[in-house]
Amino acid sequence: MPKKSIRFVDIKKKLNKEKLDRMNRGVAKKITCQVSKGMHDIIFDERKIFDKVMSEINNIGNFYGYEKIVPPIVEYADLFSHGLGKDSLTLKEMFSVKSIGDKNLVLRPEGAITMIRAYLEHNLAAFSQPVKVFYSGSYFKDKEEGNKEFYQAGFEIIGDDNTINDIEMIFLARTILSNVGIHNSTVELNSVGCPKCFKNYEKMLEKYYKEKSKKLCSVCKNNLKSNPLALFSCEDEKCKALRVDAPRITDFICVDCKGHLQTILRYLKDMKIPAEINPEISVDTNYYTRTIWRVVAEANNESKDKVVFAWGGRQDELIRLFSGQNKPVSGFVFDTDRLISFLRSQRIIDTKYRPPAFFLMPVGETAKRKSFEILEELRRNDIKVAFSFGKDSVRSQMKIADKIKARYILLFGQEEVGREEVILQETSSDLQENVSMNRLVKVLKNKIEKLNTIN
Repeated sequence: MPKKSIRFVDIKKKLNKEKLDRMNRGVAKKITCQVSKGMHDIIFDERKIFDKVMSEINNIGNFYGYEKIVPPIVEYADLFSHGLGKDSLTLKEMFSVKSIGDKNLVLRPEGAITMIRAYLEHNLAAFSQPVKVFYSGSYFKDKEEGNKEFYQAGFEIIGDDNTINDIEMIFLARTILSNVGIHNSTVELNSVGCPKCFKNYEKMLEKYYKEKSKKLCSVCKNNLKSNPLALFSCEDEKCKALRVDAPRITDFICVDCKGHLQTILRYLKDMKIPAEINPEISVDTNYYTRTIWRVVAEANNESKDKVVFAWGGRQDELIRLFSGQNKPVSGFVFDTDRLISFLRSQRIIDTKYRPPAFFLMPVGETAKRKSFEILEELRRNDIKVAFSFGKDSVRSQMKIADKIKARYILLFGQEEVGREEVILQETSSDLQENVSMNRLVKVLKNKIEKLNTIN
């Protein structure tokens, strides 16, 4: 029987099958190409707003003499369990990542405690007091619903008891909001008293709710024992109705705490900053004392919802909790995620892409090498220019310039490089002029001024 011949096409099929089998063995399971639950990318319009907000926070911090501290994302868990208090919701939602011996590690859930840890660890008390620091970045909570990663920023003044520091915190928060386009913010204030007068208030609150405890939701029943001020932020309708006649802490605070609150109110009035007492403001941590506050603004919608962008107050218990020292602290937290979402929904910041007016078009290798020198000169003078050096022909580059609607073409080849000049061509009229390299920046700035006048 004649031997069967092997066809080339059969060999090719066999090789392809072997290659496919190897690839399949290398991929054990399908990769999920998406962000993990509770996290999100910051891209396009949101990224532009994010950059604007973070730029304003950094500019304000630097201008007012604050030193930025960048703490690690991972910290010891007991740092927060000690500082936040056992009943803090933040503590219950901490994002555990690993254990080292008997030490548990978590992704940082908040910023104020990390600033105090840095202050004590690096002996910042040896510097001129007060120490003024700020921070910004990602923070994490292990929640079933909602964002697990969120962005915050904060400012702290450590080592000075003057009430003017609290005014400075409020002023900075409102200034940042104003600089990003929110000009209608108001300040709401309350007090959490001090350890002495707060105990008296707790007794009165417990007495008031004793006969009404059956009507409280399960969360408020627990908060009544652990964090009574949290009852004033409950959204349950029955709990809302009960707190209408509940005792207010401002009726029980001591002379010093009342004086602190009244002084801040007088400052704000003199500075023409809208402010009011809101007895339903509460905090989730046990390190706040005396006056607490928040900055809110109304949304431009039918319901006129109030949005809380920043909150803060006296944090005098922070350093005492970790070192036993009685050292005053004033601080506040900025919810940058909420601010970015608000700015985006209200369309306060213009995120429309505006391509550069100029398109740099080199022709030939010599011109391309020269292009980087020109780009750097334009960058130093803040003149934006588009380019596509990967395209070789004039025609292919012109298509891109036309697509982005460039107003001028900066065209040059080997001859123009030799003459130290470029051809400046107006795309709408095809008018062109030769511009020497040493005059290029001046000519382009004049063109920008004319365009701005027209627009």
